Formats: sequence, C-alpha cells, structure tokens
Amino acid sequence: MRQEVRWWCDDAANDLAAAEDLYRAGRWNLTVFLARQGVEKMLKAAHLHLQRRPAPREHNLVDLLRLVRLDPPPEIVADLAWLNPHYTTTRYVDAAVGPPMAIYQQDVAEEALRRGKAVAAWLTGRLAPRT
Repeated sequence: MRQEVRWWCDDAANDLAAAEDLYRAGRWNLTVFLARQGVEKMLKAAHLHLQRRPAPREHNLVDLLRLVRLDPPPEIVADLAWLNPHYTTTRYVDAAVGPPMAIYQQDVAEEALRRGKAVAAWLTGRLAPRT
C-alpha cells in the first residue's frame, strides 16, 4: 500500500477514535462530525488506492463512493446516505438552525459511530492486499 494511502487510513482511524472519545465526553455533534469525517477520509484512501489518482476535493460521501467505483452492499450505501448530511449541520449554527451542541443527542451520536465504523471496516477490507 502506498504511503499516502496509509496516511489517509491512519488519519481516518484517528478521527474515528476521537469520535469515540467525544462520545464518552457527551459531545454529540462533534462525535457525529468526526465519525462522518473518518468515513470521508477512508473513501479518499480507497480512491487513491483503487483509482491510482489523487483524492478528489469532494465532501459528498455518495459522490465519493461513485468516484471510487466500488459496488457496496445496500447497508453501506444506506450508512453513507445517513452520514452524508451531517457535514455542516454538526458544526454551524446557520446550517443546523440552532446550536449544533444543543440539537444533536446521544442516540444520533451512537448511530453515527456505529455506521461510521461499519463503513470504515468495509472499506478497509477493500484496501487489504489480495493474496
């Protein structure tokens, strides 16, 4: 695996670990954001690895998946679609129409972690060397 792909994967794992830390701290909106961000970085690693081109400057998870050209199971597509809209609403008052820290709750953060980990694990399996 190329070094740059490894960097993307390591940074994605760091985001998911930070999401877990923030979950334990009760920072629900930031948990959701970092779970989503970890998935975005894994998709960019997959693009770089499989397409052998630089990671696109794209933030839409569904569009990134299309660019990676993988054929995921329906539950992975559903996870990406669920995580996708949380890019701005987790961080910006105007996007969330209120303070994100007051809008996001534990159940949503828990769901984001579950879905983020599932997608990251699935993508990791696509990046593993073939034997």
